[in-house]
Amino acid sequence: MQRATLETMVALGLMGLSVAGAVHASGFPRGSAYLPTTVFVAMAILSLVWAVQSGIAHFHDKDRLRIERVEARRLAIIAFGALALAVAIPAFGFFTSFIVLVPGIAFVLGYRSARGLAVGALVFVGILYLFFVVILNRPLPVEIWHALLA
Repeated sequence: MQRATLETMVALGLMGLSVAGAVHASGFPRGSAYLPTTVFVAMAILSLVWAVQSGIAHFHDKDRLRIERVEARRLAIIAFGALALAVAIPAFGFFTSFIVLVPGIAFVLGYRSARGLAVGALVFVGILYLFFVVILNRPLPVEIWHALLA
């Protein structure tokens, strides 16, 4: 299979998911619908651009797709990490899960700078907290330590 063919299929699939997400998000209450609908529409447009570019490349580039063992391992780690986050967020809370799992996943992928991982996780969680809790006033799943101490 050509790389461009696979990219076109993935881009079209992502575009379909983005359109479905935009339709679903548009049914949210008015104040809550704006941001997710906008993000999904932007994703759909960018996916369409990607699909067109890959479709054009299909006719010019005859590169065969080669998946290397290292890339497949990284993909499996990322997929497992996403599944672990999906399970951990309801159980441990949004911020606790992200502070523990995101640097953990990055470490397993080969990033070894402990300071960089810690700072990156804290900055990321801080931005999410500022955006969702402070600006949008939207609660996220309760943290396990908050539930235990309250």
